[in-house]
Amino acid sequence: MQQLPKKLLSSMIGRGDHPVDPREFKKILFQATILPIALSLLLSILFVKQVYSVLEENHKVRHSDEVINTATEGIKLIIDSETGFRGYIITNNDVYLGPWIEAQSKFFVLADKIIDLVKDNPIQQKEIREIKTLYAGWNENAEGTIAYRKKFKQPSPDEMITARKAIMDSIRQNFDEFIERERGFRNKRWAEAEQASRDAVVVTLALGIVLGISLAVMSILQLRRLSKNYSEAYSSLAAATDHLEETVALRTHELTLVNKELEAFSYSVSHDLRAPLRGIDGFSQILAEEYSDKLDGEAIKYLGFIRSGVQRMGVLIDDLINLSRLTRAEFRKEDVELSQVASEIIADLKQNEPQRKFEFTNFLPQTVSADPGLLRAALQNLISNAWKYSRTREVSIIELGQIYKDGKVTFYVKDNGVGFDMRFYDKLFQPFQRLHPKEQFDGSGIGLATVGRIIRRHNGSIWGESELGKGSTFYFTLGT
Repeated sequence: MQQLPKKLLSSMIGRGDHPVDPREFKKILFQATILPIALSLLLSILFVKQVYSVLEENHKVRHSDEVINTATEGIKLIIDSETGFRGYIITNNDVYLGPWIEAQSKFFVLADKIIDLVKDNPIQQKEIREIKTLYAGWNENAEGTIAYRKKFKQPSPDEMITARKAIMDSIRQNFDEFIERERGFRNKRWAEAEQASRDAVVVTLALGIVLGISLAVMSILQLRRLSKNYSEAYSSLAAATDHLEETVALRTHELTLVNKELEAFSYSVSHDLRAPLRGIDGFSQILAEEYSDKLDGEAIKYLGFIRSGVQRMGVLIDDLINLSRLTRAEFRKEDVELSQVASEIIADLKQNEPQRKFEFTNFLPQTVSADPGLLRAALQNLISNAWKYSRTREVSIIELGQIYKDGKVTFYVKDNGVGFDMRFYDKLFQPFQRLHPKEQFDGSGIGLATVGRIIRRHNGSIWGESELGKGSTFYFTLGT
């Protein structure tokens, strides 16, 4: 009597009726859920920190603008004072004293406001206080001159004029130095704000790439591990023929648990792993839309790269989930109208690209025996590939039909597309393998791997023939 495999005996003795190690399953769940959430949280914290830094630097720039604008108002009040005063001295008309008196009352309030605005800069505060003192001295001289003009009906002596001019020149010079110094602060803060914006883009891009690669590698490794466990469990079931009833019951239980692992992991991929991707996409969109005036063209381009990469990662995750589901889906065989399914697929493709010129020939049989959902998925991938890789032709030609090959009914999908190099044929039905650059043709490299699994579930076979620049033909059988 054939012995049960050692791994099976070990699992039966050490874990009762639980062939799958619960600790291993918890480890897989931890890696599939907690780690992506932690990475997403870290990305969010760093992103918010960078955005806060950008806002802080922009606030400093706006603060310098306010200081410069307020100081400019102060210069205008000084000019109004001097203009009103001179008008009175020349004309002896009291109407010119109005602007001088109004500017005098406003200036000291404005100067106190400037002092408060630059409270974090003692040098600038000292400059404004000196200007206040000089302006007070100028006003005192002006009041004496006005009193002299009213009393003697003539301008003041030359020494008073010289003193006023020297004071006014000092006020203007101090204001010019104050504004020039504040402009220097503003330019420095603006440069720091631009650097903070660039840093935010670079950090977001780097973290997005790291997170995307980590999630992709983690997904692939976990799917491979779970698929390997599934294959080992299935092989052990077939090998234990002398203990058929007991082994079938045990392996059925093991397969159920492995399927639950796959379902749990698929749920994790479709929900927990997609959440950080949505976060990256959302934050990048916020940065692009709400801070576009603070970012240069290159930064906007980088944000576009981030969003494009995240969206491609989402498509890849969807394809991984679909590939996993096809392996585990319940198989049900019934009559399928193969020719009608192919025509429906072509109609959908034509509706999406009505401008395309194409010739479609359908020689497929009316009815075959197969799983309707799986067969439609296989045909969808094959026809979509023919449609995609022939889009560079002036007229796309797609032909579907059946032939007899080695005594078997063989179906085929033929196109006049770009074809592929047969030297790389071994990669054709492997997941994530592409024979054309993604810049030329989009896709995740999952389509033909999906078709291969579907055909194998029908106990059939699939192969392809092609020549670069002359199109491709894919053949498949459906077994019995």
